Amino acid sequence: RLDSRTKCRPSKRTSQGARGNERTTKLAMACSGGTASSAMLRMLAHVQSREQGRAERGRIAFAMEAYVVDESCLADEQDARTTERFAARVAEEATNIVEDSRKAQEDAESSAGRGEPLAFRAHVLPLEDVFEETSNGTERRRRCRELVLGVRDETGREDLIAHLRMRRLRAAAESKGVDLLLLGECATRMAVRAIAETVKGKGYAMPGNIQLADSRLGKDRPTVLRPLRDSVAKELAFYCHFVGLRLHEKPWRVVQGTTLNGLSDAFVATLQANLPSSVSTVFRTVEKIQAFPFNQEWEELNTEFQSSCITEPAQVPTLCTLCLAPLSKRELDARDQADRMNKQEGSVLCRSCLVQIVGTDTTVLANLPQSMRHRSQDCVQDKSQRNAAARAYIADYLLDEEE
Repeated sequence: RLDSRTKCRPSKRTSQGARGNERTTKLAMACSGGTASSAMLRMLAHVQSREQGRAERGRIAFAMEAYVVDESCLADEQDARTTERFAARVAEEATNIVEDSRKAQEDAESSAGRGEPLAFRAHVLPLEDVFEETSNGTERRRRCRELVLGVRDETGREDLIAHLRMRRLRAAAESKGVDLLLLGECATRMAVRAIAETVKGKGYAMPGNIQLADSRLGKDRPTVLRPLRDSVAKELAFYCHFVGLRLHEKPWRVVQGTTLNGLSDAFVATLQANLPSSVSTVFRTVEKIQAFPFNQEWEELNTEFQSSCITEPAQVPTLCTLCLAPLSKRELDARDQADRMNKQEGSVLCRSCLVQIVGTDTTVLANLPQSMRHRSQDCVQDKSQRNAAARAYIADYLLDEEE
């Protein structure tokens, strides 16, 4: 029978906690109500130990909770109420999935002498809480909506929402002492992302976004895991169907037009319909590209890297202020050149965010949350000054308008 659980890759940190060598690992998963996140939640509930403090045979002892991001602040009044109810339903369904899985296991096995299982809770996270510097809830919603709707490019607007959502998940996980933040991103989603980021000029940073582990913010922050990256969307859809999971689809979307992300999704879907192995081919091809050091789980680093960390800290790449993507040497050289020309600190935005999200509108930078505004105020000025310098350099070779 179909069992996608064999493709749900565990973390070594989770396994170590299961042996009792460390404190119980705490997991948090992002739930959207879709196929991948619902399947991941069901699989984790199935392998979780039902006893506190130690692992049962064939199971892993860990605590877990679910996060559902509420994006109602981006909608108008009527759609906002619908979106709020949707987030509440997804959180309720996540709790039902875990409880139903535990009940099924208790019915199939004797539960005599077992302790109380670790508590599970689904949290609804308002997206506007990324503006931590503002205490007023209404003001937070206004600023978040103004920020997103101020982006003119449809692809940039969609990407900005994704960046804000990820920031909110990371902040919630860190505040609650979570060790691992799990994302329900499957091989199909990885293939779509690889094509979309290549089209958007983020090919350098793309390998870091498709690996199993991601600790780009440091070992003291929650590590992001993608346990379903070896499963395609069709497998997960069959799994959800056979175990009887209820799925939920977002009733409303901010971006209604055509985007590069949507075109990449349609392209991969067309390939998969004609050549069923297309997703695996694309994913396995991009997977061979060399990843970044932060894609290594800290406990699984090789001996040579560990010894170098003792004497000298590992070199952490410079990250984009908005999307946290590693900047390429070309982007860093351009920034350094701007620093020398302007004699001031330059921007840390990648090319994609600079063109598609920021553009030439300084109001986007002014509306950013304080945590994302760091060293990005000079972005538009640096871009315009670089363009002016380049034009002055080739001025002797340009024809006059009259000619």
